[in-house]
Amino acid sequence: MRLRVSLATKLTKNWLPASFSGIIIVIVILAMFLRRFLFAPSYDPAFDYLAVLKAAPAYDDTEKSNVIFSYESKDSPKLTQLREMYGLAGIAGNGTDLEKAQNLLKWAHESVKHEGNHPLPSPRDAISLLEYAQTTGHGVNCRGVAIILSEALLSIGVKARYVELLPKGFSSDIHVVTLAYLSELDQWLFLDPTYQAYFVNEAGHYLDISAIRAALLNGNPLESNREINYNGGPVDVVYLHYLSKNMYRFASPVYMGFGIDSSSARTMIVLNPAGDKTGRGPNPFSKEQITHNPTIFWEKP
Repeated sequence: MRLRVSLATKLTKNWLPASFSGIIIVIVILAMFLRRFLFAPSYDPAFDYLAVLKAAPAYDDTEKSNVIFSYESKDSPKLTQLREMYGLAGIAGNGTDLEKAQNLLKWAHESVKHEGNHPLPSPRDAISLLEYAQTTGHGVNCRGVAIILSEALLSIGVKARYVELLPKGFSSDIHVVTLAYLSELDQWLFLDPTYQAYFVNEAGHYLDISAIRAALLNGNPLESNREINYNGGPVDVVYLHYLSKNMYRFASPVYMGFGIDSSSARTMIVLNPAGDKTGRGPNPFSKEQITHNPTIFWEKP
């Protein structure tokens, strides 16, 4: 009996310190995670974000990668359902891809109001988000509106994907927009359904995200469309200042299809300046791949 008691006491003495140390380590990691998530810097209207953007390292155009973006067919069952439920072919019209994108941008912007602090329900697809807004009276955040517009464009045969506009490091305030491919112009187009916004340069050429970032860096004029608004009223931020904060890094799903944002199969591709290996945020379950080559990230369909 004494031997058993002594053995048990010895095991307890050896086990308790190791167990206690493990618990302490878990608590410290959890505290760091929560601190980073809950107290991450948000948007500061007085901060010089453009200076941070200008100080960013250049991209690495020589970096190799096997990333290939792909897009769901408009004839898939769910995209067909979305198109038919909301009459999107009629709303988009029979014009060019640019005209269709402009029409669906207006539709998405007016279909749901923006509520930046309101968490998205699950699943996160256009049908579910639209039904949620209609039944509850709540709006959705910028991610939700960008998902709605991206999937609506896919449903009428215009290649599109949502893109996270990310600041340097991690922030609780990011912005999400839609990138639409205009086949007649052979280029991407930046579309922001939160503000019903897009941009042209001084020559009147429509701009993609990379061109807007370059214009900000070089001090070139940018002109938004006259319809730009926030929930039917004036824009609530100094818009180009806000974009300069959120154009340090980018992320987008490598496969864009109906409901991909809440799918366990989703993999995000992150475009960082050279040498920056920062991910999208403190989510250990997020599947992502980092590239520093913009040619790979902005690949045309």
